[in-house]
Amino acid sequence: MELVLVDTSQIQSFIFGSNRLRENVGASFLVSHATETWPKELLANNKSDKIIYSGGGNVLLAFDDANTATNFIRALSIKIIEEAPSLQIAFARQEMTGAFHKVYQDLQLQLREKKRRGEISVPLLGLGVTRRCESTGLPANSMSREIEEDSDTSFPASNEVVEKSRMGDESTKSLHIRFEKILGKEYEFPRQLDNLGRSEGEHSHIAVVHIDGDGMGQRIQGLIADKPEFKDAKVCLKDFSDKLNTVGSTALANVLAKLVKSIDVRGENADKRGIISHMIANHEIAKIILNKNNKNGKFFLPFRPIIDGGDDLTFVCDGRLGIALAIAFMQEFERQSVALNLPGGKATACAGIAIVKVHYPFARAYSIAEELCSNAKTYKRKHKLDGAYFDWHFALSGLSGNLEAIREKEYRAQFDDRPWLHLRPYALGKNPEKTYQTWRNLEETVSAFQDPKDWLERRNKLHALEAALRQGPDHVGWFRQKYNDNKKFPTTDAALDGWQDTGWDKDRQRCGYFDALELADWYMPLANEKGGES
Repeated sequence: MELVLVDTSQIQSFIFGSNRLRENVGASFLVSHATETWPKELLANNKSDKIIYSGGGNVLLAFDDANTATNFIRALSIKIIEEAPSLQIAFARQEMTGAFHKVYQDLQLQLREKKRRGEISVPLLGLGVTRRCESTGLPANSMSREIEEDSDTSFPASNEVVEKSRMGDESTKSLHIRFEKILGKEYEFPRQLDNLGRSEGEHSHIAVVHIDGDGMGQRIQGLIADKPEFKDAKVCLKDFSDKLNTVGSTALANVLAKLVKSIDVRGENADKRGIISHMIANHEIAKIILNKNNKNGKFFLPFRPIIDGGDDLTFVCDGRLGIALAIAFMQEFERQSVALNLPGGKATACAGIAIVKVHYPFARAYSIAEELCSNAKTYKRKHKLDGAYFDWHFALSGLSGNLEAIREKEYRAQFDDRPWLHLRPYALGKNPEKTYQTWRNLEETVSAFQDPKDWLERRNKLHALEAALRQGPDHVGWFRQKYNDNKKFPTTDAALDGWQDTGWDKDRQRCGYFDALELADWYMPLANEKGGES
């Protein structure tokens, strides 16, 4: 028996290399076809060859003999070259001898080595006089229409972009069928970034959110460690794969339903179905106006999944909804992992949220979101913590460099040994290491700064406090005298000693309010099932 592990490579550039949303979702759909749909189609006539596990951009298969495995690899490679140009894919194969988990580890090592060596194909560039594709820079061999079906405009496109655009339309149709009951007759998913909604009176911003399950690789190894026989391990992996996909899909459906319920939470009249409002004490703190499809009259949801598979989710949404939607998914993912009895017990996920201007380079925005998610996971591992964690960043300028370099420049105070202004990442639940570094504590403080009377309607006051916090406790004292009638700052049960008076703890190392001030303009909670805010 021959085992084959298939994995996609360099999907970040393949999926997010364009600022056209239709191409992004089409590329993601092609990746899922390469590792799920097409392997099933190629094996449809051979019942003895099986898909053992599929998810996260890879698939594990078993074949009766080496020749059959070779034929499959050749057939899938040709399929990808023809229908998913520029998608990089790697194969590892090994005969099934010895304990299954040992063979599986060897396959993973083979793939890592292939990716490390960077064995990728190089596309043939232009010969003679050619016109460049607007999305990829490769030679264009056709014209691709713009997003609107009745549009007369088009642009030069390579084979890669033509296939991505075609699959982008297929992906949208598939999503609408999948979530038909939730969307109803009023809503649909957008196919371009400009239709993600807009914040009234503000420039348009989007949030690119990347969420990834915690320790799934170790969980798989643990599940198969005591199952050396292939038939036992196969059943175990199949059960885990199916349930993980159901957990992720159910969590996404529940978040989508919650978002739809948030539209016009006040329910005043029918013409306001295209509005999401954030109300505090009968004051409208923020408003998102949904765009409408002029062709069919439906409203575009300010939310679009791009990568969606099991514990791996990447979506784009209106900038003010990024944190709320990320939190909602992490909560639902954990809840569904328990409700659906995911093998290995309760599962959690970490999230990274990058909030950028709508035409910010999309690949860069995703890279930041991925780095933020990794930062949350690293924090968990370093402090040996459980539960979900998340991190965010506002990339509103054109700064280059990695996340650490950007934060070193933007989030250091200007006194003493330049302590950090932020406390990220935050725990979604409890944080036994630092009780003040939790979403509950942060959300209470954000709500206090969103009070329309004392804070949010006096934006010069918010900006003055940010500047004072950068300069240190002495400057915060002057701020209180000038702007705040010497009143103490908002507090919570987990606040550290000194926060209410100086904004910093007594050791002048932890700032209690910078994160909350940053979110005061950007955080919009979703509505709960009763129609109020969660």
